[in-house]
Amino acid sequence: AGLYHTVAIRSRGTTDPTYNLDGTGVVWGFNDFGQRNVPANLGACKQIGAGEYHTVALRRDGIVRAWGAGSVSGAGDYPNADQSVVPANLGACSRIAAGGYHTVALTLATGAGSNVVAWGAGTSAPPGGGAYGLNWGQSLVPAQQIGNCIDIAAGKYHTLALKIDGTVAAWGAGTTSAGPTPKYGQSIVPVDLGICTKLAAGGYHSLAIKADEKMGNWGAGLT
Repeated sequence: AGLYHTVAIRSRGTTDPTYNLDGTGVVWGFNDFGQRNVPANLGACKQIGAGEYHTVALRRDGIVRAWGAGSVSGAGDYPNADQSVVPANLGACSRIAAGGYHTVALTLATGAGSNVVAWGAGTSAPPGGGAYGLNWGQSLVPAQQIGNCIDIAAGKYHTLALKIDGTVAAWGAGTTSAGPTPKYGQSIVPVDLGICTKLAAGGYHSLAIKADEKMGNWGAGLT
């Protein structure tokens, strides 16, 4: 779910094959930035995600499509941060995640795990920089530190990655829990978190399913 829109993928019906439930992306809610305008040639999808004002879909062939806010490169006016401009050399991907104003993908790799790629807000400006304060380094992937990964999640201003060894990496807003919004410690991974299998990110908090099937959480809402 995005800020004011909701997304879903239709799955193929098993009881009535006449239904056109073949991986079609469906979006409803506000359309103030075109986030509801599903491309006519989108094709069948296996994953779909929603940012605050944009929508991202991963087709069954691994191609990423995005639309809504940030569709025009360099538009600049809020909330356009190029989050819907898919990199031309991205290639096929295995997972996607939509943050508030940025997009994250796992590119397909030949070995175990995939490389994390991010674009949109937070790609180059210093934390909190930019005309609208959208840039917190959430798209500055620490590739040398995390290597290949198996899962990703994106909050409003931060990004999570699950490394192939089961440990979690986080970057963007919330590397400290002091100061004004959006600093809630959502990027400070607990030292005792341990091995995890799945990630999720809220606006200002982070979640993980641990190997023992218990949930780990950090960021806003702990007090």
